[in-house]
Amino acid sequence: MTAESKKQMFTRLREVRDDIACLTNWLGLELDKFDDTEIESSPENFDWGNVGTLGAVRCEMLEILSFISGFDTEEIEDNLKDPNNDKTANDTQEIGAMSDILDKYVQNCDHVIAECLCKSD
Repeated sequence: MTAESKKQMFTRLREVRDDIACLTNWLGLELDKFDDTEIESSPENFDWGNVGTLGAVRCEMLEILSFISGFDTEEIEDNLKDPNNDKTANDTQEIGAMSDILDKYVQNCDHVIAECLCKSD
């Protein structure tokens, strides 16, 4: 790979990484619509469809994290359980936890890119 090609690749990598960070933040804003305050103040706005929606998002997030991390979805689900392992956190907390994991992954990309650039010089 030429130096110019590497430079273009790292530029695109940063762009894609930043897009993922923005999408992750946007997901967090969408989850705020389901926080306890919203549920308690307007319970009439929620139904089982919301549970299905969050469940589908949870399922997709498990697949995404499995894809980018290399961990099985079962391993990721095990990490979502509470410290006492006696129950699983609710879907909103789980999605928030997965969002946090994605955020940390995205933040680590800069470090990896910097290391690769140093090695290529």
